[in-house]
Amino acid sequence: MEEITRILSPTATENSKYLTIDLPDESIVRIGEGIKKHKIIENTINVLSDDFVALVHDIRNRDRLLEFSAMEYEEWKVGTRDSLHITVKYKPEILARYKSVTISAANITKSELYSFWSELVDFQPHELTKKLRPELYETKGHLVSIRYISSRHGSKRQLETIGYERVLAATAKAFRAEFGNSQHIVCARKGYTWELDTGIQLPSNIKGVDNYKDAHMALHLSPVNPHPAYNNFLKDRHGKTNEEVKEAIPYESNYQFLTRTSYRDLNSSDPVTFIVLDRNIALYLQKMFQCPEPQPFNIGIPELWEDKKVAKTPTERKRIQRERDKEKAKKSLGSYDGLKINFWQSKESQEFSQVTHDWISLGDYIETNSELDNGDKLNLPMFREGDMLNLNNHKVSDNILSTKILVLDLDKPEGTPEVLSSYLKTMNYSHYLSASSSYDPDNRILNHRIVVGLDRAVDAGEYHNIMNVLQNDLNQHFRKRGLSSGL
Repeated sequence: MEEITRILSPTATENSKYLTIDLPDESIVRIGEGIKKHKIIENTINVLSDDFVALVHDIRNRDRLLEFSAMEYEEWKVGTRDSLHITVKYKPEILARYKSVTISAANITKSELYSFWSELVDFQPHELTKKLRPELYETKGHLVSIRYISSRHGSKRQLETIGYERVLAATAKAFRAEFGNSQHIVCARKGYTWELDTGIQLPSNIKGVDNYKDAHMALHLSPVNPHPAYNNFLKDRHGKTNEEVKEAIPYESNYQFLTRTSYRDLNSSDPVTFIVLDRNIALYLQKMFQCPEPQPFNIGIPELWEDKKVAKTPTERKRIQRERDKEKAKKSLGSYDGLKINFWQSKESQEFSQVTHDWISLGDYIETNSELDNGDKLNLPMFREGDMLNLNNHKVSDNILSTKILVLDLDKPEGTPEVLSSYLKTMNYSHYLSASSSYDPDNRILNHRIVVGLDRAVDAGEYHNIMNVLQNDLNQHFRKRGLSSGL
């Protein structure tokens, strides 16, 4: 583990919640040599996994960008997380050798590529797009019929509760009963075979394929669901909503597959029929094709039409609550002048007052209350900056919505406060350093409290990420015991 983290040496991205791997050339050469000799993780793993080898090749490829959550990385390093999810993306620089680049693709603004590159690339609509051809739905929308085999069973997990093979066989039987020997294309999950010989089974990712314009029917029966970690990455890193992630991946996969048919042939006036897994997919496609309302395609499995809500697991309830808290945090991050300080008269007090300070006057307050420190922690005033879920509770953990300062307690430090303060200055941390209320009753050794100012309000996720970076910096530089965040 120590060797891996030393080799990867992650650095911060423009988004403080995420890290990337940007190694100098000599490190890349060394990693390549290590792969050949199987000595990247000496004395820990005898045989390198295929996933790790693929990761190293991605690191060595200068055209690819690797990003991962700073919080997940810290948890992985200390062993509280089993795995680290790394997203690999192509950099726009891969096209730098061309004088100009034109990308021709349907629904490009909803794609993953557009999400990844829109922060870095100034996309402009090409003038020729208006002259190429009319939108297909303008001339062919009335020819499209969409059917769906379930009310809400479009995911892999939901289909497995019923039995995917059972669903596939029942769909084939119902298709033959209604449409006979009609020629068609079909997409099923990898490893499963479509039993009708009048159908051509194809993978879901066939963008650009133009060989099946003689087919007037298509069935997309493969659930296309991104990994939960990747789903969270798109939402958290690129600001996508659940619906936008669906549009970019499962819905777009359905659209691209179904349009391999005669629908893409401007000279064809034949009706086309599309069959998909569930109603939500069908309704999205209806908007895209501008066609009549989708209709059910009953394959004889009653469970596919049960809309009874399933009780949420404790994990799901916690996830929903976290998402709600994040939304509250986003709303609370509005710009405000100065520091919004909440005061409590003592640790046990549930009554507070709120005043606005600037950085200098906050220092005066910290200095005054540091002088009052007599070891009676319960009766000392408390303060927190920013917005909190519960203002009757001065604790920060699981309570912070946004703040402009960090508070870190350093227990039983060795050396002088001047040495610590000097180091923080070299790291460009604006800070105050004072004695904290915790102390050793026998030796009267005072502890340090570090108050660090931020240039803007951050939410709970960024707060903990920055706190982890600060703790790691101090640990690596001083290697002292008893460092804690005081949360």
